[in-house]
Amino acid sequence: MSSSSDYGPQSGQQNVMKTIVLEICRQVQAHTGEQIGEMLAAFVLKAVVVNPANAFRIHEEFTTDDVDKLIRLSVAKLIERDSPELDTVRMQVFYDTNYSNEAELLEEHRKALHNKLMPIRLEITDSRARNAVELEALYRKIVSYLLLRSELGVPTDITVVRETTAALESVFPQTELGTFMSLLKREKEIQLRDLCMIVAGIRLFNKHCGKGGQGIEDLPDILSKEVQGVAKRLSARLADCDAYALGYQELIRAAGQAHDGSERDANHLRHLKASFVNLQQFREAMLTLHEDVARSRTKLAALEERYHERMTSLRALVRSKTAVPTSQVYPQFIAASNIWTSFQHELFLLSVRSRLLTALESFTGIHSQTFNQQQVAALGKRHVQLQTEQMAQRAEANAQLAARAAAEGTISIPGPQALTAGGGGEEGGESGGGGAAEAAAAAAEGGTDGG
Repeated sequence: MSSSSDYGPQSGQQNVMKTIVLEICRQVQAHTGEQIGEMLAAFVLKAVVVNPANAFRIHEEFTTDDVDKLIRLSVAKLIERDSPELDTVRMQVFYDTNYSNEAELLEEHRKALHNKLMPIRLEITDSRARNAVELEALYRKIVSYLLLRSELGVPTDITVVRETTAALESVFPQTELGTFMSLLKREKEIQLRDLCMIVAGIRLFNKHCGKGGQGIEDLPDILSKEVQGVAKRLSARLADCDAYALGYQELIRAAGQAHDGSERDANHLRHLKASFVNLQQFREAMLTLHEDVARSRTKLAALEERYHERMTSLRALVRSKTAVPTSQVYPQFIAASNIWTSFQHELFLLSVRSRLLTALESFTGIHSQTFNQQQVAALGKRHVQLQTEQMAQRAEANAQLAARAAAEGTISIPGPQALTAGGGGEEGGESGGGGAAEAAAAAAEGGTDGG
């Protein structure tokens, strides 16, 4: 271990903390066989440092003993079992490192696809094909690139390859490869991009007309089913949260009343409050995912309408003329391709949200240990009953207010939000109201006592 002069905030503190974090990760793995992330170790390390009970002098240089104590307390916290506090920290760190907004996720997805296609794209743009055999091989490589980029069918399916080749030949015959070879590299990349969209649009249109589209999945139908499934799962988790919240409030109230000042009762009460905080954090994550999926459902409806309109427009254009000018039909194919790409993006986003939901559920096992299924079902019914009674009371109060206002010759009718404020399991309800804030404060105060 280094000397005490290495550990102060004025002497390479960031490097020292990095070393401490790595040592914490190493010791946790030695104890449990589990690899933990540096961010989780750093999160717990910070909590241990700022906990007044641990008596670290954070504005002074850390001694060797301080560092040893810091590592020991952090490791002890990270190897705890049946700890709602640790599960909450794990959940928060996992969520922070894995949840991104749609724009960020799609940008990462585009970069990944761009990097994946880079080798074959470079083979095409850097090609120096001269004879017929080499040019034919280059053309086949372009077909493969279009298939990989559009993700419309399996590139090794011979029927898909033939269909894509036929679509490409209709807009870019092999005889034009000479002109393509004379372009600058950036111009070749742009032409490849445009060809990909036009060929994809042709294949999508053929599928719509029942004359092709081999290997192209019915994404609108798949997405409709998937979004319903994920939304149903999220609604079920939110309903569970409402039921658990009601149960915890009652248990915390009863434990507080029965508290006799013993350490055992204090630990039991702290455990319940920490479990409640875990529940509230999980619920917040579920609400965010629920909002994301609701937006996705709205977007899908709009995309389906646009796609149907585009295909209807294309059919009318093709039927009305024997030969359709490329200046009219190519933009239509490109637009259809872009809409389909949006479908693909929505499927990607939905899969990310679904995986995140599954992962977050793994941090909430403490609740099923506290309440069995029968208790959860009963609590859920009581929560709905309480919400219904509260809404009825609000409606009655608003009706009395409106009647009194009418009798006095004034008009004061509350809007729809006034009649439903606080209601609904998915929007907050009242079961997790002030009690949640009190539980959070209490758990935060005692959350690192064991460290």
